[in-house]
Amino acid sequence: MKRAFIMVLDSFGIGATEDADRFGDVGSDTLGHIAEACAKGEADNGRKGPLNLPNLTRLGLVKAHEGSTGKIAAGMDGNADVIGAYAWAHELSSGKDTPSGHWEIAGVPVLFDWGYFSDHENSFPQELLDKLVKRANLPGYLGNCHSSGTVILDQLGEEHMKTGQADFLHLRRLRVPDRLSRRDFWSG
Repeated sequence: MKRAFIMVLDSFGIGATEDADRFGDVGSDTLGHIAEACAKGEADNGRKGPLNLPNLTRLGLVKAHEGSTGKIAAGMDGNADVIGAYAWAHELSSGKDTPSGHWEIAGVPVLFDWGYFSDHENSFPQELLDKLVKRANLPGYLGNCHSSGTVILDQLGEEHMKTGQADFLHLRRLRVPDRLSRRDFWSG
């Protein structure tokens, strides 16, 4: 084999892990829930019928889901010919976050807890914020709290776009700084 491709679909789970209760994720199964909604006609807005992912199905997505959950996602073809290699896994890493998941996929599980900012408001030390604002030449910052990405965008997205101030937030899934946009910084 000359090449291998690892396809990562962030936040697209195929079943919950045994420690899902630690993260409020009992019953998680993004593919299964989307397929179920499609099969029930609850996703018929611009599309109709069961979830149809022929290429991902042939690459093994439905079989991987079945292996992880013990069932075939509603309305999906569990008997399709598979032309790719597929697998499912349960993370060994300590947390539930994008960086440690990517590290583990590449063969380096994170068997320790990343640092956390425990305060829900004023999550980041003022000294850190001051340094980031100065170093990145920012007009200021917004947020400085724990939040989900969609909630903080609803709350502060418009102000961010008008002022150029950076949004600093601590996502429960992320544990190291990631760049959101030119002027946004997320951490977790």
